[in-house]
Amino acid sequence: MVFQIVIGYCAIFLYDICALLILAVPNHSCLMFEELTIMAQSLKKNPKDNLSEFEDQLKEFIERSQVVLKRHEEAKKYLQFQFFVEFSLLSFMICFSLYANLIENTAASFVVLILSTIQLFIFCGIGKRVNDRIEKLETAIYDLEWYSANVKQQKAIHFVLMRIQITKGYDGIFNQVNMQTFLQVRKIENNLLNHQKLN
Repeated sequence: MVFQIVIGYCAIFLYDICALLILAVPNHSCLMFEELTIMAQSLKKNPKDNLSEFEDQLKEFIERSQVVLKRHEEAKKYLQFQFFVEFSLLSFMICFSLYANLIENTAASFVVLILSTIQLFIFCGIGKRVNDRIEKLETAIYDLEWYSANVKQQKAIHFVLMRIQITKGYDGIFNQVNMQTFLQVRKIENNLLNHQKLN
């Protein structure tokens, strides 16, 4: 009995560490996109005023954006399977908890349902945060006075803007990691709980 408890606690500990690492990577993506947004906002407002300074800042911004976008794509590929596993486990937990609540209302199944929903909310919330940072960066690049720059600089800005526009947030193979996914799950939960109240 003691051995089973120790094994259970070790499994929970390893799962918690894995979940924290999964959450750390999207948080790092947010910080990188915020850094790019600050760099875009700090570019000189009128490129004609000081052409060489603007050229240097733009070159640094483009180089940094290529690194950030490459890291973000690598992180997406790395986390795609982890999010798939997490969302699959959470969906099983939520479904079994709802099923247990339909058969017999117990405190344990209700607690599991609440904890699983909170965990899903945290994952979807961090995914939404990444999407918000990407949109904010896109807006910052679009707000540059690119029309005052020379043709070469305009092409460089346009290239970065196109790369940002096709950049997507995280997904778990079948589901996007965002608040729409969470709201869909909540809608299904509410429908089943309301059905249970009617019966």
